[in-house]
Amino acid sequence: MADLLQIVPVVASGLFAGTALGISVGEHPAREVMDAEHARIHFDESYARVSKSQASLAVVAGASSAWLAYIGGPNRKMHATAAVLMLGMLPWTVLIIFPVNDELRSKKKLSDTEIKKGLRSWGKLHMVRTVASVAAFGLATLSLAASCSGSEQEPRPIVSY
Repeated sequence: MADLLQIVPVVASGLFAGTALGISVGEHPAREVMDAEHARIHFDESYARVSKSQASLAVVAGASSAWLAYIGGPNRKMHATAAVLMLGMLPWTVLIIFPVNDELRSKKKLSDTEIKKGLRSWGKLHMVRTVASVAAFGLATLSLAASCSGSEQEPRPIVSY
């Protein structure tokens, strides 16, 4: 069962990391070349669509990694580190990134300079989540691979004589 459970953090952290990386290397740089008001609208629309799934994926990846660390095994430290990285996204986002999000998503009028500055700041802060989630995905994947290679047994014949 633990081997099957190891798939959960791989999938959840992989989906989170893939989305975060796509935003960091594709979507956000595209926003930075738009005029400020269109970039702000795009940010608001994108954020509204992605935020709930990313929060859920962070919780699932972090909780499943924490559970695997708790139940032990040879990869306990990898699971614990992946759990800290994924669950650490939540306070990072709430305490550090939300103020920038709130400013960019507010209905108050911001100057083009304020919008561009906010978007640059958000991109740097989001990159922390990208790097952390890619690292957590790597750890979860390595742990699963180590578990699979460590559980290999001699093949048994179908019929024994």
